[in-house]
Amino acid sequence: MIKYGGDKQDGHVVAVDPKRDLAVVGVRSLGVRSLRVMPPESNEMINSRARFGTRLTVGERVVVIGHPKGLNWSLSRGIVSAVRKVDGVMHLQTDAAVNKGNSGGPILNARGEIVGVATWVVREALDLNFGVMSEEVLGFLNERFQRH
Repeated sequence: MIKYGGDKQDGHVVAVDPKRDLAVVGVRSLGVRSLRVMPPESNEMINSRARFGTRLTVGERVVVIGHPKGLNWSLSRGIVSAVRKVDGVMHLQTDAAVNKGNSGGPILNARGEIVGVATWVVREALDLNFGVMSEEVLGFLNERFQRH
């Protein structure tokens, strides 16, 4: 894990969801505020600088943050091109560039809400980039970490 500013820390895989192409990596505290995941029907923002957004419109502006080819903290922008179900998983399609190194990075809307997680691209085409939608991310986290 590399914190913005350069501090580094080793992590370990806590949970994996191959169908959604998601993983949770655990790290000791990096001295940053944690993201508290709220249910999709709630817009409450607690102990967080960002929140998961659940409403998307085709044409809405988004940005993708990642580390493509080792170029740390790169940002690309685009729009939501479509919302689609692929192999039973809800994805957003965007023309914002997603390259190797962006996978796992957040896709944010103009309100700073996490609307997805960058996961894959169609290499044989231009601007066919995809991210798992935030509802799927919340589903994964709830399945793995819900307290009974």
